[in-house]
Amino acid sequence: AVICEKKMKKLAALLHLFVSVVVAFVSDGPPVLPRRGHRLATKVDAPATVAGVNVNEQLRKVEKEIAETKAERKNSGLLDTDDLTKGETLKLSTWEKDLDRLALKEANLYRILAGEDVKLARESKSFREADVEHIAKATGVDLRSPYGELKKELWTTLPDANFSAGRLRSLRAQWSRVSETSTFWHESSHRVLIDRVLQTVVDEFDGYLVLTYELLVETSRKDESGTTYVLRGDVDYTVMFDHDRMLAAGRSSSCPEPLKPMNFVAVEAKRVIDVTAALTQLVAEVCALRKIRTAAGRSGLIYGVLSNAEKWLFVMIDEEGKLHVSAPITVNVGTPNKDGLRRVCRTIYAILSAGLQSERNLRRQP
Repeated sequence: AVICEKKMKKLAALLHLFVSVVVAFVSDGPPVLPRRGHRLATKVDAPATVAGVNVNEQLRKVEKEIAETKAERKNSGLLDTDDLTKGETLKLSTWEKDLDRLALKEANLYRILAGEDVKLARESKSFREADVEHIAKATGVDLRSPYGELKKELWTTLPDANFSAGRLRSLRAQWSRVSETSTFWHESSHRVLIDRVLQTVVDEFDGYLVLTYELLVETSRKDESGTTYVLRGDVDYTVMFDHDRMLAAGRSSSCPEPLKPMNFVAVEAKRVIDVTAALTQLVAEVCALRKIRTAAGRSGLIYGVLSNAEKWLFVMIDEEGKLHVSAPITVNVGTPNKDGLRRVCRTIYAILSAGLQSERNLRRQP
């Protein structure tokens, strides 16, 4: 009798499962089959939202994006081509990465529908590790070209402002002394020269600006599926406001607590600049700072410089989120090129002057 009762219960359970599958198939198409130990999940009994995310709506978007990506890849004809260019190979690789990412997101959404306690994903990368795609997801600044590389424009007219001739002569003398006593086989020697240039320019602002080193910066952004993308790391050089000094000068403190980082960051490159890797790192830092500043009501116009002391490469992200990259300015490591060193100092001084004036105007507002 006990065995018979167990068989009847098992038969009833199987019958119930069969009926549920048929009903789900008729009403909503093929159901999401459960893993062992979980209840059957269908679009009918699924929760409307999980952690503020509409699961069914996100699932439809992901499935649509998967279909569109596959169709785009197929229609390109690249899958049937053996002799691919570098750009075409990169494009195929980008499609594959997108499909892998979408498949993972789709699987997580189905697991949520199946009743599993799925923690929403969190992807974190350092400035050195981040690629263009992660930068876009973490900051909202999308600089991806059709082939997944940095989309940039040549920056031909750099900011320019008169810089103290006396400070410039002093900097040349310091540069020459450092060059005479250093071999420059190690990065630290190059960093000494970068330090001198940045500190000399910052000193021109009479203490209203402060040069900081290895500032930890972190920013994050959540996409529609609930995945959080984090971008973090230490910025080699950052220029900060001296808040107390500005208040002592009579600037208004009635505005919200001011943001201390300025509109400028600098990255120390290796002894030999690897433009692709180092530039991507600089762009990641600039984009992170831009997101933090715009969230605080500041301008989205942000600048940065990449340097190994001998070459200085300036970048700008404008208000529209477009990336502009200058041609490198050369300053000889031995005897400094007077014109090159002057251009570097005048450009940095012009950038910082505009940023400081913008902050002063903001603080004057009631």
